Amino acid sequence: MSISTHIPRTNDLQPRKERTIMETQALRKERRRHRRFELINLVVYKQFEIEKITKTINLSVGGMKMRTEFPVPLHEELEISIKIGDEIFESEGKVMYANQRKDGDYDIGVNFINAPEESLKLLSQYLSQRE
Repeated sequence: MSISTHIPRTNDLQPRKERTIMETQALRKERRRHRRFELINLVVYKQFEIEKITKTINLSVGGMKMRTEFPVPLHEELEISIKIGDEIFESEGKVMYANQRKDGDYDIGVNFINAPEESLKLLSQYLSQRE
């Protein structure tokens, strides 16, 4: 009978470096492909065939953060309409995170998926005016 033993490599013996808050935020920002703008826009989203109204906290060509009174399940797909001036941006969205705030509300991160070209053009023009 043979007994195998594991001899740790030098790397295995080193303590794991904890990331600082600044390092974590920098890594999170690097993952984003699009610049976020802190803008408040009216949002109507459909969840379980029920339309709900809220507002954006920030907005980009790729997604948004919105504030809700109730949680939205992770990876839930929503139908989204955002009022931009006199026009409406429409898209499907996928919930990427839902964080409860101290006040009981939720910050919901949504990536836009399957957005029509016209909607993306509208949103892109709107955001470029804010730079």
